[in-house]
Amino acid sequence: MDAYDIALLMANQDPSRPLKMRYGTVADNTGSLLQVVPDGQTETTPVVKCCHPLKGDRVILLVNGTEWLAISVIGGESAPPRVGQPFITAASEDPHIVWPNTRWRKLEDRFILASGMHSRGTTGGEAAHTLSLAEVPAHDHKPNVWDAVIAPGYWQGTISASTVTTGGNLEAYNNINRNTQDYPTTSSGGSQPHNNMPPYEVFDIWIRIE
Repeated sequence: MDAYDIALLMANQDPSRPLKMRYGTVADNTGSLLQVVPDGQTETTPVVKCCHPLKGDRVILLVNGTEWLAISVIGGESAPPRVGQPFITAASEDPHIVWPNTRWRKLEDRFILASGMHSRGTTGGEAAHTLSLAEVPAHDHKPNVWDAVIAPGYWQGTISASTVTTGGNLEAYNNINRNTQDYPTTSSGGSQPHNNMPPYEVFDIWIRIE
């Protein structure tokens, strides 16, 4: 049924049985007739197709007595996301209730990353991270220590029965070297994991799976 057929149906409707407009959600689109759950009902109703709605799509229905016709798929906010697409909301909404006969997977505790270096559907990352030794930036913990061999100074000379001959003051310090031996230092740090997330605001995210 196309727009022309729908216009004819509207123009030629029986005044004693006027057409009624209803809304519903497609439960099954695999047969020759759609199976639609009209708003306010729980059971499906066979509906004549007019277009190519998918399961979970919202449709406008014309009711001609006992015959139901799906005349249009509802777009805009009333239309559910396609299978594989996300539904992001800041409200407390369950898409299973908003769009009956659809199935959803709730995404929890994850950010969304555009594909590129990472393939679509892969997961990774962590909320907190403790640096391993290999991840610590290279740095030096060796103190500069100097040492020396110290000999006490004294005077030297000769003493005879009649004279005292004095010498000079011997060098008191010798063998001064820089000591390159490693010495342990006092440890610091707590080895605790750090928060690894950018600033964020939390929304409910659902992925339609059926």
